[in-house]
Amino acid sequence: MIWRVFRKSAPPASSHAAWWQAALAAEASPTPDAIEKLGAAMASPAAAPDEAERQVEMVDGLGALAALWDQALPVITTQHRVIGADVCHMVAPACLVGLTDQPGKVLLTSQRLIHVGTGVRTWPWHRIGGVERTERALDVTIIGSTDTVNLICNTYGDAMAAAYLARRLHR
Repeated sequence: MIWRVFRKSAPPASSHAAWWQAALAAEASPTPDAIEKLGAAMASPAAAPDEAERQVEMVDGLGALAALWDQALPVITTQHRVIGADVCHMVAPACLVGLTDQPGKVLLTSQRLIHVGTGVRTWPWHRIGGVERTERALDVTIIGSTDTVNLICNTYGDAMAAAYLARRLHR
C-alpha cells in the first residue's frame, strides 16, 4: 500500500473526533478491551468509507502493538548488509522525508535506527533524543542537531510499532 506514503490523511470529522481520542488513549496502553470497544464503535463503511478504512487500519495497528506490549523485543532475521553485527528488531517500509523523499525501509536494531533507500542513513540510539508518532509519521529528534528526521510509514501499525520499539531501544 505504498500509496499511503504520499497521501495526506484528512483530519477526522468532528463526529469521529471522540473515536480518535479513544484510539490515542488506547495506544498508550493497548488492552484487548479497549481495542474491542474501538472495533465496535468504528465508522460505517457505507456512510464514511475513507474514515472507516482509516479506523480499521488503526484498530489493526493497535492489535499489533498490543502483541508487542511488555514482551521481549522481537528478533528479525535479516541478511541485510547494513545490519552488521546488530540485532534487528523491526523492518518496515518507510519514506525518509526531506529535500528528496526517499522510499525505502526503516530498520530498528539493537544499536541504531537505519533508513535504507537510495542511500543509507543511520542514527545510533545515544544520538536520538526522542521519537514521536503522528498519524503514520515518525518524528525523530537528533541530539546536538536542530534537525528532525521525518519518516512516513505505510500503516498506523508500522508507525506505532516503530515508535514503541524505538522508545524501548532508546532506553
